[in-house]
This record gives sequence, C-alpha cells and structure tokens, in this order.
Amino acid sequence: MGVYADPAALQDLLDPYAREGLKADMGKSCLRFRTAWDLPLEKIGELIGSVPPEKFIAMYEKSRQVLRKNS
Repeated sequence: MGVYADPAALQDLLDPYAREGLKADMGKSCLRFRTAWDLPLEKIGELIGSVPPEKFIAMYEKSRQVLRKNS
C-alpha cells in the first residue's frame, strides 16, 4: 500500500489515532498493534480499496527500479 510514499494517505491513516488522542505505532512499512481493536479497520479498508491494482503494481515496480540503481 505504501502510505509512507503518499503524504495524504498517511495523514488519512493517522487521523483516527489523533482524534482518539493516540499515537500510531508505525515503522516505515508497518503498523504495529496488539489486537485488531487497536486498529482503525474502516480507514485501513478505505485506503486499501482506494489504490487500484494497476497503480499498486506501478508503485511497486518503481520502488524496485530505485533499489536496483542504488545497489
């Protein structure tokens, strides 16, 4: 999904935490949690559904090209 590469999507993911006065426990490409109740499941579903497969594949392929150039 790559929300770290899309500032608007990242903010959408973090907003539910902010409304609850919480801080998301995140790595660069992960969202850590103890139980499913700790997650904004509705928002995660919206974000996943908002990325068409073609766009996801294009983002993935672009990330692979960058890694190859840097190695």
